[in-house]
Amino acid sequence: MENLANNYRNDGFVHVTGALPKNVISSLTDLIELNIDKLAHRLYADNRISELYSEFDFGRRFYMIATEANLHNAFLRWDAELVSEQLYDLITHQHILKILGELIGDRVVHNGDFHLRPKMPNSELTVFPWHQDSQFYGELTKFLHIVTVHIPLVDTCRQNGCLKFLRSSHLNGYVQRKENTKLLVESEVEIDTSCSEVSVEAKIGDVVLFHNLTFHSSEVNLSDSIRWTLDLRYRPKTLPEPLLNHEVLKAEEWFDSRMKKGWGPIEIEGFNPITSFDNWVESRNNDILPGRAGKI
Repeated sequence: MENLANNYRNDGFVHVTGALPKNVISSLTDLIELNIDKLAHRLYADNRISELYSEFDFGRRFYMIATEANLHNAFLRWDAELVSEQLYDLITHQHILKILGELIGDRVVHNGDFHLRPKMPNSELTVFPWHQDSQFYGELTKFLHIVTVHIPLVDTCRQNGCLKFLRSSHLNGYVQRKENTKLLVESEVEIDTSCSEVSVEAKIGDVVLFHNLTFHSSEVNLSDSIRWTLDLRYRPKTLPEPLLNHEVLKAEEWFDSRMKKGWGPIEIEGFNPITSFDNWVESRNNDILPGRAGKI
């Protein structure tokens, strides 16, 4: 685990192979497939699709449905469908928490936001240019340490648009986000990718963890199947005393208030969740969450 922590500190990301049992992943994909089936029957009843596409597998079925029904923005609206005991069990899974323990300690908070990403074949809508997660969260979070845990629900590779990182880019600090752009996100300055670009191909059961200031991207999915992935985000509950300056305390207060308005944070201590599943569900407000998550 020492090498894992050192690699994360130096590179800004780390790829942990075989971190999660496959049955943990399949419990979540089974739930997604159930929702896809419900969607198919609803669209079929409304005469928006000509068949249910039941013979297609997890990687293909939603793509076939979305293509015929013209659901161009459907990938933005899946998060609320995933709130479940299966997701809670994944967020609080001991294997993830122990890896996080090596990186940020055993007193952590899951921010409450998560993103299920069906990266559709040949779709520019799901292309993410080089960016830092803090550019989405807000500039104040440059003072915080937020770890994204990226979980592939299918095997990812260069062809289907796996994650790419700029090694050690988190050490250069925050880069201002451009406000007026046609892209999902764009930096104010051009990002130099010449020496440090790394593609991370990951299999089911792997996890990829990265810092909120690490530049990352994903290109067009050139395969014929959806690249399904899930992103979870955590941060330390308490920071080391030397880091608790005025800017950090201000950012912590602002981010805490933002989370508690409806994101539904989950507190974890000693690798055990303090926030129960029922309390987590009650604290969430899907109307204000990023992407305005809701039913398709």
